[in-house]
Amino acid sequence: MELNDLGTAIAGIIGALLLLGMLPAAALAAGNQTGNMTGAGLASAAAAAECRSAFTVGVINSLTTAVPETAATLGQYATTLPADAAQLQTLAANKDVEGYKSYVQGTFNPDMQAAHQAIVTARQSYRGDKNVTKGIRDTLKNDYQNLQQQFQACHLDTVKQFDDAKVQAYNAELDQYQARADQLKAKGIDTTTLDQIITDARTNYVTPLQQAEANATDGQNLSRAVRAYCLFNGCKDGQNDHLAAKFEIQRLALLDGYFQGVWNLTADQVSAVQAKLSAASSTLSAAGTAVYQGTQSSDVWDNIKAAAQTLRSYQPKNGGGSR
Repeated sequence: MELNDLGTAIAGIIGALLLLGMLPAAALAAGNQTGNMTGAGLASAAAAAECRSAFTVGVINSLTTAVPETAATLGQYATTLPADAAQLQTLAANKDVEGYKSYVQGTFNPDMQAAHQAIVTARQSYRGDKNVTKGIRDTLKNDYQNLQQQFQACHLDTVKQFDDAKVQAYNAELDQYQARADQLKAKGIDTTTLDQIITDARTNYVTPLQQAEANATDGQNLSRAVRAYCLFNGCKDGQNDHLAAKFEIQRLALLDGYFQGVWNLTADQVSAVQAKLSAASSTLSAAGTAVYQGTQSSDVWDNIKAAAQTLRSYQPKNGGGSR
């Protein structure tokens, strides 16, 4: 089965982190870069947690300074949230995806939600308090606006970090696909179609990500752009290139033609492989740039694997050029 972008999982973690209306950060690529992208994805997730923690603690400190009696209910979170964020940094550094996800769901999110509720309750408690003057309220308002600006800048930096990781991972993936195409070219096979698949992927999926970051002025818009382009099958609401399937179908088609002469394949043998590749290609065309629906993924990859197995079965036992 085609590998989905790792960011599908990472985005779920980020989405859980960015509470109070912030959008989740981007999906990252999958494939042979999984290890590196796990590190990059978790590092960005931890940075997002730090943004949210710093914002919330800033609000708490503003409230407890201006209205000291709120410290009794809010003060604990000024310690708890930074400790939570530090733990997430440690888990990210260790590339512990499951541990990270578990800590977010079991500790960080509940603490954030409790802190948010405590802030709401604190604000309600002094709403009719005449000792909280207009000057104090203006100070709280100004503090909050400044903290929001700081958070937006922090959020933008975090999404840029995701975008950079995604671009680097995609370029690394495409370099590997190009190396595979070059191996065929070295055998005298015309790889024009494979080269074009790779070129189109860079143009339609990598370049837009680079342009989005270059033009980004806020994290939300960049986040939407980063989630809109996936080389594989990870963008539920965006464009998916299905690169692995697209490349493999064309690669096997070229090998089928190549081995027709090298192994003296019959027309029926060649057609048997082509039929399976045609079925895979038909399903892939039906999917378009959307994520796979229903059994489309298995339909595509079962036919690709069947084509590869059929072609492999034709190889002469002595490895020579005739059967």
